[in-house]
Amino acid sequence: MGKPKTQIVSDIDSKFITNGNIRAVDTNAVLKDILDCNELNTPTDLTQINNRLNGVEFINDEQNNRLTVLENAAGSTIQRIDFRSDVSLFDLSNNAKMMYSIRGIAGQFINVMLHIKILESNTNSYSFVHGEADLTQILKSIKRDLTPLEMDFLVKVKSEVEQSITGKRFKIANLIFNEFKGKFTIIIEPHDLQDVLQVGDIIFTTITLHTPTIDVVQINNKITKNTVKPL
Repeated sequence: MGKPKTQIVSDIDSKFITNGNIRAVDTNAVLKDILDCNELNTPTDLTQINNRLNGVEFINDEQNNRLTVLENAAGSTIQRIDFRSDVSLFDLSNNAKMMYSIRGIAGQFINVMLHIKILESNTNSYSFVHGEADLTQILKSIKRDLTPLEMDFLVKVKSEVEQSITGKRFKIANLIFNEFKGKFTIIIEPHDLQDVLQVGDIIFTTITLHTPTIDVVQINNKITKNTVKPL
């Protein structure tokens, strides 16, 4: 004699949870209990169980879809982003060179790795042609126009020359990253006048971008009350 119907239903409700970690061993155990339970072997009860198991199959399909994204396998409905430079890109004015890697999910977020070496002192604005035809449109789905707002990233600047004047082991700068019509535009603003960029300075960092639509009018309205929206 197998488990009673109420226990089997309880097992299904507790183990087969939406977005949960459903194990094959649990599925097999429940199926065996169903076959061993006379109480469930009626057309009506079998229909209810089949409906529940169909729901489990749907959840498994969703989990498999997530895995195909991580593995970059064929059949995924989510577009993975993966761009990188195999050689250094040179600024249009030859003031810096850069290597990059961009990974993420289209319409969701990107993680950007940047390795920048300064080739000309007292410069702070650089343009790099990347040559990736699809990258501009993909980034538009993530980094939306935030004018007049700017997204800033504080970065560490390593120097090949010892900072004998300030005694600093490294400098700090504000980095602004943009992409437009096949070009990366990078602005690096020094923390203070003593932190101006010099030949040989290196920035090696990663930044993550996710910019939902923002109502600039509401942000600038001081009387707007805070509201919390459910996820």
